[in-house]
Amino acid sequence: MAMNSVPALIVLILVHLSTRKSATQKLLPWMFIYAFCYTERGITVYAHFPKFVASPDGKGGKWKFVSWRVTDKFKNMWARNRTEDLRMRGLATLYLMRSHTEFVLEQLLAWSKNLPHSVLPIIDRLIARSQLQLEQCDQLIRKAHQGNGNRIEAV
Repeated sequence: MAMNSVPALIVLILVHLSTRKSATQKLLPWMFIYAFCYTERGITVYAHFPKFVASPDGKGGKWKFVSWRVTDKFKNMWARNRTEDLRMRGLATLYLMRSHTEFVLEQLLAWSKNLPHSVLPIIDRLIARSQLQLEQCDQLIRKAHQGNGNRIEAV
């Protein structure tokens, strides 16, 4: 898991703990983040989410961060010998990731409106990192629209 995902996962835990209706309530289904690794040839998509692991005695536990490789079928989507169909499915995946990231960001912004002023600078920085992920996703979407095998510029 990339270290830049950890702050967003911490915020998801904070949102969960401050909005849950009971101590046993599970995370809401949207409480995960997408991430991707990319090269000049394509992308591999990951999802990261926090998970509470109860202690064996049932008296407490701890939060862990879980990573799941969603797909690597787009790892060569920009290779010259790949079909337009693969590129279009990769583009659709990027739009899905962007849409989910934007939704999570909206939820975090709404949640942050009720926080004490003392923690707002920290939360603002964490939210800014989510906005950066949107920009990176937008860059890859533009790349997918181009449909060529050129190198991706560093972000």
